[in-house]
Amino acid sequence: MINILTLSALGYILFPIKSKKKLIVEVDRFLLEIFSEEIPASMQNSIAETLFKEVINTIGNIFKTIKLSGRYFSTPRRTGFFIDNLPTLTPSFTEEIRGPRINSTEQAIEGFLKKYQISSREHLEQRGDFYFWINKQENKKITDILPKIIQEHISTLIWPKSMRWADHEIKWVRPIHNILCLLGEQIIEVNFGHIKSNNNTYGHRFMAPEKIIIQNVDAYEDVLRKAFVEIWPQNRKKTITENLSNQASKLGVSLINDQNLLEEVSGLVEWPVPSIGEIDKKFLPLPKEVLITTLKNNQKYFLFEDSEGNLAPFFGIVANVTIENNNQTIIKSNQRVVAARLSDAAFFFNNDKKATLISRVIRLKNLLFHNKIGTVYDKVQSTKVIAIRIAEQLSCHTEKVILAVELMKADLLTDMVKEFPELQGIMGYYYALNDGEDIEVANAIKNQYKPKGPSDSVPTEPLSVVVALAEKLDTLNQMFLHNIKPTGSKDPFALRRAAIGVLMILNQNNIALDFNKLELRQDVIDFIYQRKIC
Repeated sequence: MINILTLSALGYILFPIKSKKKLIVEVDRFLLEIFSEEIPASMQNSIAETLFKEVINTIGNIFKTIKLSGRYFSTPRRTGFFIDNLPTLTPSFTEEIRGPRINSTEQAIEGFLKKYQISSREHLEQRGDFYFWINKQENKKITDILPKIIQEHISTLIWPKSMRWADHEIKWVRPIHNILCLLGEQIIEVNFGHIKSNNNTYGHRFMAPEKIIIQNVDAYEDVLRKAFVEIWPQNRKKTITENLSNQASKLGVSLINDQNLLEEVSGLVEWPVPSIGEIDKKFLPLPKEVLITTLKNNQKYFLFEDSEGNLAPFFGIVANVTIENNNQTIIKSNQRVVAARLSDAAFFFNNDKKATLISRVIRLKNLLFHNKIGTVYDKVQSTKVIAIRIAEQLSCHTEKVILAVELMKADLLTDMVKEFPELQGIMGYYYALNDGEDIEVANAIKNQYKPKGPSDSVPTEPLSVVVALAEKLDTLNQMFLHNIKPTGSKDPFALRRAAIGVLMILNQNNIALDFNKLELRQDVIDFIYQRKIC
């Protein structure tokens, strides 16, 4: 005979019933997989987590005394989750719900009836001044209520961006091809627009694209792994880092840890195949930031460093397929791409150095900053006024301040910054040094946008501090002058970030700056101090 303890150990759940006996309820594993076109890497994990939590919370409200367990997963083409201990029957219960007052409006009473799906007022009890509803629920099969729960949460899931496709009414981040929904071996019938759930899925897009029948939930992971799909993001990340690190050690270099890049790349592949390509050494004299921007930011390659911390002439590729020749075709193809991109960068860099920054300044008159404020040249001139006032308060070298502000936007006219806008300021630093300018001036140009966020470092050299403060304060002053201010969650010109940047620079350098002597608008000063309170 199997006793209660044995049943619990075997994965059964025991519900109490009115007769004080135990109702023995079996549990099973549940699986949902939504199979679609490629989902942007930045959305995959958070949406899978949201869907999982919403569904498990809804089901958890039915089984209030049971802690449901499970895991969510995501790949470029799949969003889904498991529930490992889902009871196959819902518990029976009786609850008393107090409704509106008897003398309430018809609208209030009808609203109560609708909320609890009560067919008529005759089912309510009158007790004192209130209506009461005695809600009696008998045991139900979980398969009878699961479809509605799943359908509701799929249809109400909010993506940062969603789309319709063909002539279908449903919306999703990318077109959905299939929904797999199983409880153990049983298909749970879910309808989402024109799509009906089944026990099918598909393997890797290139290496195993055929339809696959999933006989039961427990078989899902192994079947997909044999079809070259790794559903767990953490396993894909581990494969990438371990393989690249092992290959790098044989070359005498180390993989540079980059969690943001790892997170993104692991969301671009279902079956990561890492390998290492080589950078032609003729490109190594390029500024480090140029190499990083080209290889990491634009091409999504991993980078390596030598024992002294210098950038090594290698890059890590993560392919989504395996090729018979040990991926040599992929490596050589990517090396050609890198050579082409860096050849362009080298051409821009060398060409830009033929003209000095100071010779470019006058051309800033042709570059619009804002249609209400004027050109970038106008922006430089107004920044210069504030910078001189700050320099006087902080006893900073005024001539250097004027020169640094004069040159700080000149790199916007270079080919390199036109190709790689994220390098503005940084390229100005290298071109200033090439022109023979003082290192402090070059650093001030490079640091003018710092800090770019709460985790970024702040300038500490006096000249850099003055220029960075002036750049932000002038932007705030000019924008507020033309009533261009943040509204609600909208802040297209990052004015809140500018104000917080001002406070970070002042606080971390222990500087007391008198804003009134800078002749700033009072609403700008108030705006900055409001950020201090926050």
